[in-house]
Amino acid sequence: MDNQNFFIEFVDFMAPKMDTYEQSIYLYIFRYSRLIDQEEVVIGFKSERKRMACGIGEQGKPMSEGTVYKKLQSLETKGFIKILASEWSGRRIKLFLPHEISGIIPEKIEEKNLIWKKWIFLKLKKIEK
Repeated sequence: MDNQNFFIEFVDFMAPKMDTYEQSIYLYIFRYSRLIDQEEVVIGFKSERKRMACGIGEQGKPMSEGTVYKKLQSLETKGFIKILASEWSGRRIKLFLPHEISGIIPEKIEEKNLIWKKWIFLKLKKIEK
């Protein structure tokens, strides 16, 4: 999946189902896993939370450790990530891309995208000849 398609699917179909902390955590996991072609990643949220979104409560403070773990559970419940293990250095997580999650992208849109991709493929084939 290219980054443009990911971003479109994320903004259009996933982000509306997440709060801002969940979006921040999801994108952070994406950056350190699927963006660099890694299926899984180990992230130590105790320290890494300071590099994610900052709240509005106390001027620029990072989200609390409890909030991070609560949001990770929420993301897993929604089927956006899978927490595979808890290790000494952090949580081992598998992130699912929007098109890998059943029911996120409406079927009609998936059909349109498939038709569009086939059309582009055929056009490119003609250009190559």
